[in-house]
Amino acid sequence: LTLGYAYKFDRTDFLGGFSAGLGLKYIQSHVVSNASTEALDFGLLSPKYLGEKLRLAFTLTNLGGTMRFDAANESLPMTCKLGSAYKMTDRWSVSADLGFPRSNEPYGAFGAEYRFPLKYDASLAGRLGYNTRTADDISGFTGFALGLGFGFRQFDMDYGFLPFGYLGLTHRVSLTARF
Repeated sequence: LTLGYAYKFDRTDFLGGFSAGLGLKYIQSHVVSNASTEALDFGLLSPKYLGEKLRLAFTLTNLGGTMRFDAANESLPMTCKLGSAYKMTDRWSVSADLGFPRSNEPYGAFGAEYRFPLKYDASLAGRLGYNTRTADDISGFTGFALGLGFGFRQFDMDYGFLPFGYLGLTHRVSLTARF
């Protein structure tokens, strides 16, 4: 269970066109024994480049915090990511990320989204992605992800489908509200 709150600091006069975000979270684990900790996420988003089509990003996730179980302490899986998004057309975007986890090999993730405008300020999006971190980890069809999204004004609902070979399928659902 992860509970969090993020605040976007967006003062272009202060950051030279960059946006910064900070997220505080409380993490609990109830598997064999109980553990909890606090952690921080930090992100930096560039202004738009190349005719307002390219954005670059930098994030650090799971800063601080150690899960204290009965007999052992486990550091959270801190990860540094460099990302980019390029708007090919008004409807089609592509992205690429490089991840550098503290306790694992670097990996790449690539994706594309095509957005269909609908009536009444709504839209429908189709997504396809590939992540080298999950490819070939488990026998079977892995590494790819498919998704759908529905947006209506300041609200979004997204669904993601990720196969994990013989371990089965993962379904992710998220709800977003922008204020």
